[in-house]
Amino acid sequence: TMLRQPCRASLHLARDGGGELRIIAGRQVATAERLEVLSIGSDTSVADGRPIAETISRVREAGAFPVIPWGFGKWWGRRGQIVRSVLEHESPELLSIGDNGGRLAAGPEPAIFRLGERLGYRVFPGSDPLPFPGQEARVGSYGFLLDVACVGNPVASDITKALTGVPASPARLGHRTGPLAFANAQVRMQLKTRP
Repeated sequence: TMLRQPCRASLHLARDGGGELRIIAGRQVATAERLEVLSIGSDTSVADGRPIAETISRVREAGAFPVIPWGFGKWWGRRGQIVRSVLEHESPELLSIGDNGGRLAAGPEPAIFRLGERLGYRVFPGSDPLPFPGQEARVGSYGFLLDVACVGNPVASDITKALTGVPASPARLGHRTGPLAFANAQVRMQLKTRP
């Protein structure tokens, strides 16, 4: 039997006899620069299409933790300069960078990861499945451990508070994408986004 205990921005699932799963809300917000900001730990919607600095500010106002996630091709050229500028002007205690399992496993670390870590930012890995059939199997395949003392139901606020307290990029668990799966996903994504 599964017991569901909903509360604002989180869901706690428990099985009789043991086993628990805690799910917290998160959203991906598209910015005017065609970048993304993740809003972790709040079910408040933040409007797409605003400049990245304003988006980060609105995510914080919603009580969420903002993360700028890596995306293939999105951190090159002009958009890469925008991400660098954000990191140079924001606070590493209030913003993080996101790695994801869709990044090529054999590829080098993005230069922005190295810059961010030099500036004191944490890189948090996540699985970030794409919107295609079969991608749901990738959920939870890449991530990290976070030590959180959850008291009662307000799990989302416990987790966002714990994220702000992580002193350095955590060790990554799981695996990223191999070359064939990576190429397949990128081709499918390009076809999906064409008008």
